[in-house]
Amino acid sequence: MHNPITSAHRRLEIAETGARAIEAGIVGQLMNHAPRLWGMAQKKAAEIVAEVAALPPMPPQLWQVSDVPGEFARFSAHKATYGTLTAAIRDFNLCHSVANLVRDQLGYGYERMPMGAPRTALWLKNWRKELTDDGTFARQPGALRLPYAIAKGFEPGLHAPSDGEDSTPADRSFGGRLKNLGVATGVNI
Repeated sequence: MHNPITSAHRRLEIAETGARAIEAGIVGQLMNHAPRLWGMAQKKAAEIVAEVAALPPMPPQLWQVSDVPGEFARFSAHKATYGTLTAAIRDFNLCHSVANLVRDQLGYGYERMPMGAPRTALWLKNWRKELTDDGTFARQPGALRLPYAIAKGFEPGLHAPSDGEDSTPADRSFGGRLKNLGVATGVNI
């Protein structure tokens, strides 16, 4: 006698087994191409940073205003700047999302960053400069983070642990790590 419940259960079991096999194959392919994916994302992130760096110089008061689009509208040289910056940070974040798929596989995870480095060290080569910033970087809306980082010499990009600055004993101390945590949350200690 044919039991429709058992038959449906069996089909579901087969579908789940197939889905797991497909997922394992995708993960396997992703890991096989990890260095290539990292390289492509790193190259694209560098192109985005270069595009933002090539924009006309930012108005000096820009880092302090609340109406960023309105501030750009005041300058004819910046008619398209805000749109460019908005697209740039979106694409830059996508580069990091792709890189995060393979970061651990390649040994580039945050845990490999120098002890005492803030999480921003994943994308700011000169992360120590960000620590001495007065908190302006942390307060910037997403679209302004790249131009601010470029202007202040933080060297944004997609970085492996070996690319960035090494930490100092002061960074690794309890007080240094507490300060880094404060900077990461927008609180200067």
